[in-house]
Amino acid sequence: MYRIQDPERLVTVARDADEVLYLAAQIALREAVAARTLDELLADREGLSGVLQPAVAERATAIGLELIELKM
Repeated sequence: MYRIQDPERLVTVARDADEVLYLAAQIALREAVAARTLDELLADREGLSGVLQPAVAERATAIGLELIELKM
């Protein structure tokens, strides 16, 4: 879930906000998974949200959005 913070920036920087956020989440998830072993991932599945949220929120801010919630 997100909220538009800067509509002018959004329309000049991004064609599709959903697509940008989806890609940001995919990249953040791949980086988080690559940095952990399978045992670490299975033991701390909920911990991934804490890693993904800031990364996706940063990208959202860059295109004029505020990330409210990231569901996995």
